[in-house]
Amino acid sequence: MNETFGLWFSGITDGEGCFFIEKQLPSTQQDYIKYRGQFYIVLRADDLATLQYIRKELGFGKLYYKKPRGNSCPQFCFKVTSVEDCYKLIKVFDTYKLRSKKLKDYEVWKEFITYKYDNFRNKNNLNDYISTLELLYSRLLIVRKFTKERVD
Repeated sequence: MNETFGLWFSGITDGEGCFFIEKQLPSTQQDYIKYRGQFYIVLRADDLATLQYIRKELGFGKLYYKKPRGNSCPQFCFKVTSVEDCYKLIKVFDTYKLRSKKLKDYEVWKEFITYKYDNFRNKNNLNDYISTLELLYSRLLIVRKFTKERVD
C-alpha cells in the first residue's frame, strides 16, 4: 500500500470512520444470535469521489447510496462487512496508526474481527463462540459510552 494513502486513510478514518459490531437476533427457533463486524465511512454525496478513491486503493469494500432524511443531504457510504476484508483493514490500521479517540473502538473491533477470523470456520463449541462475541460486542458499547461521557 502506498504510504501517502495509508496515512491519509488513517486520518480520514479518525474523523469520519466507524468500527461497528452489529448484533442480529435469531429469526427462527433453530437460529442463534449472530454478530457481524463492520467498518464504514459516510460522506455527503458530493464527496463520492473520495469514497471511490478509498475503494480503489484498498481493492475491496462496497459503496451504498443513502437517501436524505429530514434536513440531511444525500450521502454515500463506503462499507466493509466480510470478515476477510475487515481482517485486511487490521493490517492497514496496525501499520498506519489511528490517533483519535477512535483508537479505543478500533482495539475492541480488532479483537472481535481477529477472534471471528480465527474461529469462523471452526465453531466446535457454539456456546463459547457466541459468548465470546457477546463479550466483545458489550466491551465496544462500554468503550463508546465511556469515551462519550469523557467528551461531554
